[in-house]
Amino acid sequence: MFSRPTHSAALRIALAAVAFATGGTAMAAPGDTFTLPGQAQARVVEPVDIQSVADLRFGRIMQPASAGTLTVRPDGTTATTGGVTGNANTPQAVNGRGPAVFALFGDPNRRFNASTTTNTSLQITVTSSTASMSVNQFRDNTGPGFDQLDSSGYFALFVGARLNVGANQQVGNYTGNFLVTVRYN
Repeated sequence: MFSRPTHSAALRIALAAVAFATGGTAMAAPGDTFTLPGQAQARVVEPVDIQSVADLRFGRIMQPASAGTLTVRPDGTTATTGGVTGNANTPQAVNGRGPAVFALFGDPNRRFNASTTTNTSLQITVTSSTASMSVNQFRDNTGPGFDQLDSSGYFALFVGARLNVGANQQVGNYTGNFLVTVRYN
């Protein structure tokens, strides 16, 4: 025998038909999801700081009869060529000759590169009134590639170069500027 559906059963069938026809959103059963926390990180480092400690000093030389060079190396030793060779023994004022010295400060043990490491093509001019001389073959005490600040975040950078002196170079005090660039790795 067939029985007639009740009013509530008919309502349930009608609602199911409407839900099926409208394509309602499927709901996942509890336990079908998993949450895992992620982690975000950032590190702020101390910027590299450069402070000039001493200028590059070629010192005093006698006016040469022929052209020559005077080289001050990063370790403070010197070399001369040509007419400067005999004149380089001129008595010097205190701290008369020596490399430029820069103090580098930054993040401890951080690797860096100095632009003068292999920059032997850099050339500047030092002038005195209307006379000038060129300075080139800049070298520093860093190795090829990157060097490293010590555990306190310090490195002493020494820079030397070669002064090209002309024959009968005009007497005077010659000055000029050069740049040292240091960048973090």
